[in-house]
Amino acid sequence: MNSQSEQKHRFGKGPFILPQIIRFADSLAARAITPGDTVIDATMGNGHDTVKLAQWVGPEGLVHAFDIQAQALRKTQERLQEQGLFERCRLHLCGHQMMRDKVNTEVSVVLFNLGYLPGQDKSVTTEVGTTLIAIEEGLALLKESGVLIVVVYPGHEQGRFEQAALDRWISKVDTGLYRSLRYQFENTAAPAPYILAVEKLKTR
Repeated sequence: MNSQSEQKHRFGKGPFILPQIIRFADSLAARAITPGDTVIDATMGNGHDTVKLAQWVGPEGLVHAFDIQAQALRKTQERLQEQGLFERCRLHLCGHQMMRDKVNTEVSVVLFNLGYLPGQDKSVTTEVGTTLIAIEEGLALLKESGVLIVVVYPGHEQGRFEQAALDRWISKVDTGLYRSLRYQFENTAAPAPYILAVEKLKTR
């Protein structure tokens, strides 16, 4: 596969050089995962990310997925079972700030897709306090060269609070232990979603 067709395969249709936000998040996660790894979907939602992570970790890998809404767990379980991937996953009906109580091994990816569950009550969203705790928990679980990925949606009220808090947080990340990036489109009419990603550096 040549480089141009490979880009289209990875990032979707269209003559895009700059990948869309979710495609870029996917590419970061996929590059960080080796088959057999353990990873975390910190915001299960409707299960789309959980399915992708389960595919990437392979039959020997494991995905821990978190959500506080029972309908998210049910929808994700259905989606995984349809794809024959349910045995690779552990679905947790609790907040992502509890991840270190549920995960007892190092992980290669921790993925957050903040905001509300699509198609459900928009007043039920991720919140600044628990999001920041969960991110610190995720960093503590990362193995060397593992990556924590946060997709931020500042287009709603709680999202704006999260944006401000996360921008302050990432400015204080220890550069001796981690390197970070922000990926965002600038010329948008409304506040655009963006990615904050933190990679754990090798310590030796």
